Amino acid sequence: MYLISVYFDDHANKILQRYIDEVAKATGNTFMIDHKVPPHMTISSIEAKSVDVLKPAFESLAEKLAFIRTRTGNSSFDNNVQGNFNQSNSNQSNFNQSNSNLGESNKIQIVSVGQLLPYVLYATPVLNEMLQDLQEVVYDTFKDIEDTDISRFYQPYSWLPHITLGKKMDKEQMISAIKVMQEKFAPLEAIITKIGLAKVNPHEDVCVIELA
Repeated sequence: MYLISVYFDDHANKILQRYIDEVAKATGNTFMIDHKVPPHMTISSIEAKSVDVLKPAFESLAEKLAFIRTRTGNSSFDNNVQGNFNQSNSNQSNFNQSNSNLGESNKIQIVSVGQLLPYVLYATPVLNEMLQDLQEVVYDTFKDIEDTDISRFYQPYSWLPHITLGKKMDKEQMISAIKVMQEKFAPLEAIITKIGLAKVNPHEDVCVIELA
């Protein structure tokens, strides 16, 4: 399995990593840490025989992401993806109460915590126009590659944007995780700074496109 995922600015990344660490400490479940899973949001999950069949399509995203600008007025993507393709071997709230800028930049508002029962605890962002367009572009880029299969959970109108904080938890661990997030979580703003093609278990980026 391979993931197409986005990553965040340093400030948001530190907060999200702290949440991951707090969940691991409270539950004793260290899956995220053991498998070196960084804070990220998966845009697509793809079964393929080899990562090599995915690389050309991923590289093409550097140009295709400029499409988002025409849909959302997002000059940030258009200005920063050009030529930036690389090969890769306190709970203070930053939530902006005004949603007037959603869809106009590569910023997202992470506003709540949820569950994918019975195993996963996640932080959830507002699904704005930019995220919707990004997911559609990624899906269209990979959907016709032979001998690959995109998970049904990452197809149009089936995708639930989420940032995993804990995984492979049993019932008691989930209860503990929810309790600690009730105490620790505060809404925050994050900037999407790059998109990567990664292997899993352990998480390892194969290719990265810098966005900001």
